[in-house]
Amino acid sequence: MGKTKAPELTLWLHLYYTGRDITDKIGILAKPELNPVVETFKENILRALRLSIFPLATYMTGKRFQMAESEAYFKVTGNPFPNKFSHRVPKGVAELRDAMLDGVAESSLPMITLTPNEEEQVFALGDLGNSMVTDVLMPMQIVTAWSALETLFGDLWVSALNAHPHGLSDLKGTKPKAVKSKEKQKQEKPKDDETRTDQQEADDDKDRDFHQKINMTMLQLYDFNLKEKMGTLLRTNVNFTTLDGIKEAYWRAFFDHAGTIHNSLANDHLRYLCEVRNLIVHKSSVCDKEFRDKARRLPGYPRELEPGQRLEFNGQMVHNMLVQPVQCSVDLIKAVDSWIKTH
Repeated sequence: MGKTKAPELTLWLHLYYTGRDITDKIGILAKPELNPVVETFKENILRALRLSIFPLATYMTGKRFQMAESEAYFKVTGNPFPNKFSHRVPKGVAELRDAMLDGVAESSLPMITLTPNEEEQVFALGDLGNSMVTDVLMPMQIVTAWSALETLFGDLWVSALNAHPHGLSDLKGTKPKAVKSKEKQKQEKPKDDETRTDQQEADDDKDRDFHQKINMTMLQLYDFNLKEKMGTLLRTNVNFTTLDGIKEAYWRAFFDHAGTIHNSLANDHLRYLCEVRNLIVHKSSVCDKEFRDKARRLPGYPRELEPGQRLEFNGQMVHNMLVQPVQCSVDLIKAVDSWIKTH
């Protein structure tokens, strides 16, 4: 594998700061009941994006340590460089070094700031270092970021129904027209005297699950008092482990004037992130026909990628893959908050 270009990794480095700027725009919500979910999401997604600055943080820590040790050597021995023929650290050097790093002892350690030239040097990691970034940190970041998004989608839905059960908990919404137009109708609606297909029977069962299935154990747990618990109760009827299940849950609950909500979840960048996450987790990043067929028309899919080839990551790819889904999530939060406020 060739070395990853420094400019691409520099773009990846700034991913954390970009994500932080996006999430800061959530602002003050009209429904304070949503705040715990939103704050948890912000912590989770920024924790995932912070993986981008791990190489930089490692470099800066090592550089500062080296400077403190040189100064400690100079103050104790009169020589800023350790004896290369001996592994023994002179008495007092380690203690003084640690004290300077902790800010207890006086030192001339400057604040470490990176110039553009140094920033590129940080990522001149060699083959092993590049492999650690592109084969370990980047896939880990994608999987962790998707987990943060998936958790938000489920918890936000539950909190919205708990805060505003009237209307939302009916789950009476129908599939948006924009979604229907994208789906190919494989079966025509049967006449009254025609035999219904297994799929149509399954769809009816799903409707009954959404509207009629009640978890009696949870009813007893809440002493049959469902105030502010409808979302928690109905969550067991919803599949939040797939993007299609998440989208269905939202269009069933938010039954009218919810275009922004549905558009946020229908974003192609969000779909691509989901597909790449699944490829990493289930196929070890190796493209197969299923992934190609699902993702090849989505933004970000490498044109040259064919089944049997490994999807290789770089800084620009991962940056572009994550920024839009984070923005979609922020749009969803604000749209849900606005919908509850106006209903």
